[in-house]
Amino acid sequence: MTITSHISGPFCGWSGDTLFRLENGQYWQQSRYAYRYHYAYRPGATVRQVSHSFFLQVDGMGEELEVVPANVLESRIDGE
Repeated sequence: MTITSHISGPFCGWSGDTLFRLENGQYWQQSRYAYRYHYAYRPGATVRQVSHSFFLQVDGMGEELEVVPANVLESRIDGE
């Protein structure tokens, strides 16, 4: 399985437990500690499955990051 999309909005790398929102509506979370700074706006992102693991590759980053799917509920309150 391969998923191709873009990171939604600004991207600043990853720092331990980073949550990634893709423009296709999916959320992925970093599964192991790693730190890497790289700024980009809406970079391309590919999630690929290898056996039972998932790996995120972000355009401009020289390495992949192991991630897990995240269940996120978004909401917005209008008014007071």
